[in-house]
Amino acid sequence: MILIDGDIIAYRHAYSAESRDLSEADMKVNIDEMVDYVAGRNAFGGDLSGCKFFLTGKTNFRNDIATIKPYKGHRKKEKPPLLSAAREYLAEEYDATYSDNQEADDDIAIMAASLDYKCTIASIDKDFLQVPCRHYNWNKDSHVQVTHDEGMYFFYTQMLTGDTADNIRGVPKIGPKKAEKILDGITDELGLYEAVSEMYDSIEEMVENGRLLWLRRYEGEMWGVP
Repeated sequence: MILIDGDIIAYRHAYSAESRDLSEADMKVNIDEMVDYVAGRNAFGGDLSGCKFFLTGKTNFRNDIATIKPYKGHRKKEKPPLLSAAREYLAEEYDATYSDNQEADDDIAIMAASLDYKCTIASIDKDFLQVPCRHYNWNKDSHVQVTHDEGMYFFYTQMLTGDTADNIRGVPKIGPKKAEKILDGITDELGLYEAVSEMYDSIEEMVENGRLLWLRRYEGEMWGVP
């Protein structure tokens, strides 16, 4: 099964329509072309019965637990005019489902876990690389298989570096190269946790960042100390 990040498709084509002064009808045609491309590149030959589309709903628990910095608080509040139309089109034509008090990313990771990770996540969002399954990036037209250990390593790397796209600070003055040195040679989760926890000033801050960064694998899950 292909689990498709509808948020990226909706935002990309809504912004594109605005910048190119395209009509709503033209935008929908472009969405159809993108969907056909993603499905075709994943050996479905245009058959969308093996595809599931996801959209983020109106509420997100991360907004309630973020105390260090507002979650995604640096992003522009103004949305492209056709974003709602793009999302509605994905819901009506492709049966995209909206998340409830979490992100589409969580819904995708939860479904991946329910499938025992025997699926492909289609997105350009690097945050999904913590999920141990096959990944398709349509920008790069690339497939990557992520193992359990690789996914855990990616998550703990983000715990150090933070995620500027989501306004998550991480540990000050630690970037990707320094994080790589800190985690070098560590393969088990407990070892990764211990190495990362030494970099934080408080366990409370680490837990908050972990809960903001972790993609849920079951409903209501909140990341905690392993």
